[in-house]
Amino acid sequence: MVLELGRDLGLEVAETNLTRYDLFNADECFLTGTGAELIPVVKIDGRIIGLGRPDRARRNWSRSITN
Repeated sequence: MVLELGRDLGLEVAETNLTRYDLFNADECFLTGTGAELIPVVKIDGRIIGLGRPDRARRNWSRSITN
């Protein structure tokens, strides 16, 4: 469902294995699950991810899930 919503919002989405390097250099990062929906990740091992706050893509996805 999350991948479909991302595509519907015009985002490039993929399901792949990531390295720590990928995560540390991401613009945004979030976790997803049935009960949690989307949880923003703003820091990993003390390193700030992207701007250090939830950004546009996550907010748009969250709105789409609740509608």
